[in-house]
Amino acid sequence: MKKVTAVFAALLVLAVVLFAGGEFATRSNITNELKKDNPQATISFGAYPVLLGALQKNIHHVEIDNPSTLEVVTGDNPQVVGDPEAHITIDGLNLENEDAPIATTLHVTTVLPDNFILAQAQLAMKEQMSQPKNATSLEDLAGALFSQLVKITSITSEPAEGTLAVQFTDGAAELHLKPVLEGGHVAFEATNAQLFGVDLPAEATAAITEGLRNSADSFSQGLKVDSFDVTDGGLQVALSGTNVNLAELGQ
Repeated sequence: MKKVTAVFAALLVLAVVLFAGGEFATRSNITNELKKDNPQATISFGAYPVLLGALQKNIHHVEIDNPSTLEVVTGDNPQVVGDPEAHITIDGLNLENEDAPIATTLHVTTVLPDNFILAQAQLAMKEQMSQPKNATSLEDLAGALFSQLVKITSITSEPAEGTLAVQFTDGAAELHLKPVLEGGHVAFEATNAQLFGVDLPAEATAAITEGLRNSADSFSQGLKVDSFDVTDGGLQVALSGTNVNLAELGQ
Protein backbone atom coordinates (compact mmCIF):
# COMPACT_ATOMS: atom_id res chain seq x y z
CA MET A 1 0.00 0.00 0.00
CA LYS A 2 2.85 2.33 0.88
CA LYS A 3 4.44 1.64 -2.52
CA VAL A 4 1.20 2.50 -4.32
CA THR A 5 0.91 5.73 -2.34
CA ALA A 6 4.52 6.61 -3.11
CA VAL A 7 4.04 5.94 -6.83
CA PHE A 8 0.86 8.01 -6.87
CA ALA A 9 2.61 10.87 -5.08
CA ALA A 10 5.50 10.69 -7.56
CA LEU A 11 3.11 10.77 -10.51
CA LEU A 12 1.29 13.71 -8.99
CA VAL A 13 4.54 15.62 -8.53
CA LEU A 14 5.54 14.78 -12.11
CA ALA A 15 2.17 15.99 -13.41
CA VAL A 16 2.53 19.25 -11.49
CA VAL A 17 6.06 19.74 -12.85
CA LEU A 18 4.95 19.01 -16.41
CA PHE A 19 1.96 21.33 -16.06
CA ALA A 20 4.15 24.08 -14.59
CA GLY A 21 6.63 23.64 -17.43
CA GLY A 22 3.85 23.72 -20.01
CA GLU A 23 2.31 26.76 -18.35
CA PHE A 24 5.65 28.60 -18.42
CA ALA A 25 6.29 27.69 -22.05
CA THR A 26 2.78 28.73 -23.10
CA ARG A 27 3.02 32.08 -21.33
CA SER A 28 6.44 32.65 -22.89
CA ASN A 29 5.24 31.82 -26.42
CA ILE A 30 2.16 34.05 -26.21
CA THR A 31 4.21 36.85 -24.65
CA ASN A 32 6.70 36.71 -27.52
CA GLU A 33 3.87 36.88 -30.06
CA LEU A 34 2.29 39.89 -28.35
CA LYS A 35 5.65 41.69 -28.12
CA LYS A 36 6.46 41.45 -31.84
CA ASP A 37 5.34 45.03 -32.53
CA ASN A 38 6.80 46.45 -29.32
CA PRO A 39 9.61 44.36 -27.76
CA GLN A 40 9.69 46.65 -24.70
CA ALA A 41 6.09 45.85 -23.76
CA THR A 42 5.25 44.18 -20.44
CA ILE A 43 2.73 41.31 -20.60
CA SER A 44 0.80 39.69 -17.73
CA PHE A 45 -1.97 37.10 -17.67
CA GLY A 46 -3.25 37.15 -14.10
CA ALA A 47 -3.75 33.99 -12.02
CA TYR A 48 -5.87 32.04 -14.52
CA PRO A 49 -3.90 29.14 -16.11
CA VAL A 50 -2.82 30.17 -19.61
CA LEU A 51 -2.11 26.59 -20.69
CA LEU A 52 -5.75 25.61 -20.26
CA GLY A 53 -6.81 28.75 -22.10
CA ALA A 54 -4.44 28.00 -24.97
CA LEU A 55 -5.83 24.48 -25.28
CA GLN A 56 -9.33 25.99 -25.43
CA LYS A 57 -8.11 28.69 -27.88
CA ASN A 58 -9.30 31.38 -25.46
CA ILE A 59 -7.01 33.24 -23.06
CA HIS A 60 -8.98 34.43 -20.03
CA HIS A 61 -7.16 37.71 -19.26
CA VAL A 62 -4.25 39.69 -20.71
CA GLU A 63 -2.74 43.01 -19.62
CA ILE A 64 -0.21 44.82 -21.79
CA ASP A 65 1.84 47.89 -20.88
CA ASN A 66 3.30 49.46 -24.01
CA PRO A 67 5.95 52.14 -23.48
CA SER A 68 5.90 55.12 -25.81
CA THR A 69 7.55 54.71 -29.20
CA LEU A 70 6.59 58.21 -30.34
CA GLU A 71 8.93 60.27 -32.47
CA VAL A 72 7.40 63.69 -33.01
CA VAL A 73 8.60 66.51 -35.23
CA THR A 74 6.79 69.86 -35.04
CA GLY A 75 7.16 72.98 -37.16
CA ASP A 76 6.88 73.51 -40.90
CA ASN A 77 7.06 69.79 -41.68
CA PRO A 78 5.33 68.03 -38.78
CA GLN A 79 5.63 64.26 -38.50
CA VAL A 80 4.38 61.64 -36.07
CA VAL A 81 5.93 58.17 -35.99
CA GLY A 82 5.17 55.44 -33.45
CA ASP A 83 2.56 55.20 -30.71
CA PRO A 84 2.07 56.81 -27.29
CA GLU A 85 2.32 54.77 -24.11
CA ALA A 86 -0.73 52.63 -23.43
CA HIS A 87 -2.16 50.23 -20.87
CA ILE A 88 -4.28 47.56 -22.56
CA THR A 89 -6.62 45.13 -20.81
CA ILE A 90 -8.17 42.21 -22.71
CA ASP A 91 -10.79 39.93 -21.21
CA GLY A 92 -11.31 36.94 -23.47
CA LEU A 93 -8.66 36.61 -26.19
CA ASN A 94 -9.98 34.25 -28.87
CA LEU A 95 -7.16 32.46 -30.71
CA GLU A 96 -9.22 30.36 -33.12
CA ASN A 97 -7.56 32.34 -35.93
CA GLU A 98 -4.01 33.04 -34.79
CA ASP A 99 -3.53 35.57 -37.61
CA ALA A 100 -6.56 37.55 -36.42
CA PRO A 101 -7.07 37.14 -32.65
CA ILE A 102 -10.31 38.60 -31.31
CA ALA A 103 -10.59 40.48 -28.00
CA THR A 104 -14.01 39.87 -26.47
CA THR A 105 -13.62 43.09 -24.49
CA LEU A 106 -10.79 45.57 -24.87
CA HIS A 107 -9.93 48.57 -22.70
CA VAL A 108 -7.13 51.00 -23.55
CA THR A 109 -5.81 53.89 -21.48
CA THR A 110 -3.22 56.19 -23.02
CA VAL A 111 -1.75 59.66 -22.63
CA LEU A 112 -1.30 61.91 -25.66
CA PRO A 113 1.51 64.40 -24.91
CA ASP A 114 1.29 68.06 -25.86
CA ASN A 115 3.89 67.77 -28.64
CA PHE A 116 1.88 64.93 -30.23
CA ILE A 117 -1.27 67.10 -30.18
CA LEU A 118 0.73 70.05 -31.58
CA ALA A 119 2.02 67.97 -34.49
CA GLN A 120 -1.50 66.68 -35.22
CA ALA A 121 -2.86 70.24 -35.19
CA GLN A 122 -0.06 71.44 -37.49
CA LEU A 123 -0.77 68.54 -39.85
CA ALA A 124 -4.47 69.46 -39.84
CA MET A 125 -3.67 73.10 -40.68
CA LYS A 126 -1.23 72.04 -43.39
CA GLU A 127 -3.87 69.83 -44.98
CA GLN A 128 -6.41 72.64 -44.74
CA MET A 129 -4.06 75.05 -46.53
CA SER A 130 -3.42 72.54 -49.31
CA GLN A 131 -7.12 72.38 -50.19
CA PRO A 132 -8.51 74.78 -52.82
CA LYS A 133 -10.19 77.82 -51.28
CA ASN A 134 -13.61 79.04 -52.37
CA ALA A 135 -14.27 82.16 -50.34
CA THR A 136 -17.94 83.16 -50.58
CA SER A 137 -17.94 85.84 -47.90
CA LEU A 138 -15.65 88.30 -46.18
CA GLU A 139 -15.40 85.93 -43.20
CA ASP A 140 -14.40 83.05 -45.48
CA LEU A 141 -11.73 85.24 -47.05
CA ALA A 142 -10.44 86.33 -43.64
CA GLY A 143 -10.32 82.73 -42.47
CA ALA A 144 -8.44 81.60 -45.57
CA LEU A 145 -5.96 84.46 -45.19
CA PHE A 146 -5.48 83.64 -41.51
CA SER A 147 -4.78 79.99 -42.31
CA GLN A 148 -2.14 81.01 -44.86
CA LEU A 149 -0.34 83.55 -42.69
CA VAL A 150 -0.63 82.32 -39.11
CA LYS A 151 1.00 79.11 -37.87
CA ILE A 152 0.36 77.06 -34.74
CA THR A 153 3.55 77.26 -32.66
CA SER A 154 2.59 75.69 -29.33
CA ILE A 155 -0.12 73.75 -27.52
CA THR A 156 -0.20 73.59 -23.73
CA SER A 157 -2.61 71.52 -21.66
CA GLU A 158 -4.48 73.40 -18.91
CA PRO A 159 -5.83 70.82 -16.42
CA ALA A 160 -7.48 73.38 -14.12
CA GLU A 161 -9.57 74.79 -16.98
CA GLY A 162 -9.95 71.48 -18.82
CA THR A 163 -8.72 73.10 -22.03
CA LEU A 164 -5.81 73.19 -24.45
CA ALA A 165 -4.15 76.56 -25.03
CA VAL A 166 -3.22 76.91 -28.70
CA GLN A 167 -0.77 79.69 -29.58
CA PHE A 168 -0.26 81.03 -33.09
CA THR A 169 2.90 82.69 -34.39
CA ASP A 170 4.62 82.71 -30.98
CA GLY A 171 1.72 84.31 -29.13
CA ALA A 172 0.25 86.66 -31.74
CA ALA A 173 -3.04 84.80 -31.37
CA GLU A 174 -4.44 82.34 -28.87
CA LEU A 175 -7.23 79.80 -28.96
CA HIS A 176 -8.54 77.63 -26.13
CA LEU A 177 -9.97 74.23 -27.04
CA LYS A 178 -12.18 72.21 -24.73
CA PRO A 179 -12.48 68.48 -25.56
CA VAL A 180 -16.02 67.09 -25.26
CA LEU A 181 -17.51 63.65 -25.85
CA GLU A 182 -20.27 63.23 -28.41
CA GLY A 183 -21.64 59.70 -28.72
CA GLY A 184 -18.34 57.95 -28.04
CA HIS A 185 -16.36 60.34 -30.25
CA VAL A 186 -14.24 63.37 -29.41
CA ALA A 187 -15.06 66.91 -30.47
CA PHE A 188 -13.40 70.21 -29.59
CA GLU A 189 -15.15 73.43 -28.62
CA ALA A 190 -13.26 76.66 -29.33
CA THR A 191 -13.34 79.38 -26.67
CA ASN A 192 -11.56 82.73 -26.28
CA ALA A 193 -10.25 82.71 -29.85
CA GLN A 194 -8.58 86.09 -30.41
CA LEU A 195 -5.87 87.71 -32.53
CA PHE A 196 -4.54 90.90 -30.92
CA GLY A 197 -7.79 91.12 -28.98
CA VAL A 198 -10.01 90.58 -32.05
CA ASP A 199 -12.06 87.38 -32.44
CA LEU A 200 -10.55 84.92 -34.90
CA PRO A 201 -12.53 84.11 -38.07
CA ALA A 202 -14.89 81.17 -37.60
CA GLU A 203 -13.30 79.35 -40.56
CA ALA A 204 -9.89 79.47 -38.90
CA THR A 205 -11.11 77.94 -35.64
CA ALA A 206 -13.23 75.40 -37.53
CA ALA A 207 -10.19 74.20 -39.48
CA ILE A 208 -8.34 73.43 -36.25
CA THR A 209 -11.23 71.86 -34.33
CA GLU A 210 -12.29 69.73 -37.29
CA GLY A 211 -8.71 68.68 -37.99
CA LEU A 212 -8.14 67.61 -34.39
CA ARG A 213 -11.46 65.78 -34.35
CA ASN A 214 -10.48 63.83 -37.47
CA SER A 215 -7.10 63.03 -35.90
CA ALA A 216 -8.83 61.78 -32.74
CA ASP A 217 -11.18 59.58 -34.78
CA SER A 218 -8.24 58.15 -36.70
CA PHE A 219 -6.34 57.46 -33.47
CA SER A 220 -9.29 55.70 -31.81
CA GLN A 221 -9.49 53.25 -34.77
CA GLY A 222 -13.17 52.54 -34.31
CA LEU A 223 -13.05 52.08 -30.53
CA LYS A 224 -15.50 53.95 -28.33
CA VAL A 225 -13.97 56.87 -26.42
CA ASP A 226 -15.07 56.55 -22.78
CA SER A 227 -13.22 59.55 -21.36
CA PHE A 228 -10.98 62.33 -22.64
CA ASP A 229 -9.39 64.34 -19.83
CA VAL A 230 -6.89 67.19 -19.88
CA THR A 231 -3.96 66.36 -17.60
CA ASP A 232 -0.63 67.97 -16.87
CA GLY A 233 1.36 67.63 -20.09
CA GLY A 234 -1.28 66.11 -22.32
CA LEU A 235 -4.60 64.31 -22.69
CA GLN A 236 -5.53 61.07 -20.95
CA VAL A 237 -7.80 58.96 -23.12
CA ALA A 238 -9.77 55.82 -22.22
CA LEU A 239 -11.17 53.70 -25.06
CA SER A 240 -13.05 50.42 -25.21
CA GLY A 241 -14.48 47.94 -27.69
CA THR A 242 -16.06 44.51 -27.96
CA ASN A 243 -15.16 41.69 -30.34
CA VAL A 244 -12.17 43.66 -31.58
CA ASN A 245 -10.00 42.17 -34.32
CA LEU A 246 -6.50 42.91 -33.04
CA ALA A 247 -4.96 42.35 -36.48
CA GLU A 248 -7.04 45.21 -37.87
CA LEU A 249 -6.58 47.49 -34.87
CA GLY A 250 -3.01 48.48 -35.67
CA GLN A 251 -3.57 49.06 -39.40
